[in-house]
Amino acid sequence: MNFILEMSDRKYVVDNDQLDIIQGILDDCEIFSSEYNRSVGNADSFYTNHVYKQESTEGIRSVNCISAKTLVMARLAGRKKD
Repeated sequence: MNFILEMSDRKYVVDNDQLDIIQGILDDCEIFSSEYNRSVGNADSFYTNHVYKQESTEGIRSVNCISAKTLVMARLAGRKKD
């Protein structure tokens, strides 16, 4: 079975084995964020970096099944031409 995996602003087609590997990798990762801090009073604005243990797999926005027929048709269509 194949899946459409959405991460950030991109979608990927993966099979069940690939999805398991990606999920396993992400489960063991920590989250990194760079947070903007606005100036207060006369102080300058600045960024702080944060690393923390994730509560769930936050990197994957969604996983949806894609039928074999739809996958074949999408591969035949290829990249959309402008």
